[in-house]
Amino acid sequence: MSIDHPVYTFTSIIKIDEKHSASGFFFLDKEHLFLITNKHVIYGKDFAEPKIKQITIILHTDASNATINEQLVIELFDAYGKRKWLEHKNPTVDVLLIPITLENKKYIITPLNRTYIEDAKEFVTLFEKIVVVGYPYGWYDDINNLPIIRIGHLSGPFKVGFKGNPWMIGDVITHPGMSGAPVLMYLVNPIKRTPEGKRAISYETRFLLIGVYSGQFQIPHKEEERPNLITIWFPELILEILDEPK
Repeated sequence: MSIDHPVYTFTSIIKIDEKHSASGFFFLDKEHLFLITNKHVIYGKDFAEPKIKQITIILHTDASNATINEQLVIELFDAYGKRKWLEHKNPTVDVLLIPITLENKKYIITPLNRTYIEDAKEFVTLFEKIVVVGYPYGWYDDINNLPIIRIGHLSGPFKVGFKGNPWMIGDVITHPGMSGAPVLMYLVNPIKRTPEGKRAISYETRFLLIGVYSGQFQIPHKEEERPNLITIWFPELILEILDEPK
């Protein structure tokens, strides 16, 4: 099987140990490549201190044959014990960026970039579908190294933070192991704002990166029930992390 659609190469499973895994996606900015995932993947839910020192991702190496893959171990600390990843100055933001270096042209990945975030300003988004691409319970097509795609919709206005938080909510069936997955909005013939301020149908199909998935809401006193309402951290947080002085 060949890899025909880029949505299948946006992401990678993140293996933490034999029992635990998460999801992440690639982001290219000014020739620097990052793997984006949740902060809790490294720190745990309390964000107190890092719980792991390395992760493993699995990448395609042959665009014409999806069964050919290679594992890549990523060290999270340098030789001096300093962390390599970048995180937001607001310690509650559940997003972090891990810089990675890949051999040129060896691995088949499709990194997202600022365009997937900034292009949202051009479109009038209403009730378009959203797509979460990840690895529930670490379960996926491990023969072809392909993620699982879940489809749903936003449960509130686009770009309006839920209760003033830097995240939106969506209605999608998800599972543990999808933490850190990209949340994409799939636009088909969307309404676009023209330079003159008018609105017109844009006859195209587009993906926008609308955020980073970090889990489902818990119903108070009913932890066993899953409402399928998910947290979607704003993608602008990625840009704030990248643009903050180092």
